[in-house]
Amino acid sequence: MGKALAKHQGFKYDAMKALKSALELNPTNLAILKDMADLYLISDNIALAEFHYKKILSMDPRDRHSAKKLQEISHRNDPLKVVGRKLGKLFGGKKN
Repeated sequence: MGKALAKHQGFKYDAMKALKSALELNPTNLAILKDMADLYLISDNIALAEFHYKKILSMDPRDRHSAKKLQEISHRNDPLKVVGRKLGKLFGGKKN
């Protein structure tokens, strides 16, 4: 249910609430943790997304999805990319 709600912009809060409730019932469910991490990422809550992807990898080191998302986060937080995005916004350039 949380994943379905997350697909609609206005329901992200409800989606996270549903995922948190599901996680309380099953705290080691990797699918729920992935959905939460993905929702944090699309909501630009990078720190919590990163925390959950790392937690998933600690439970399943072969999880490719979480490893890929952590690489994306690392790339997103690259200082040169951050400066480039800020300059682009200031001068009307395209986003990286």
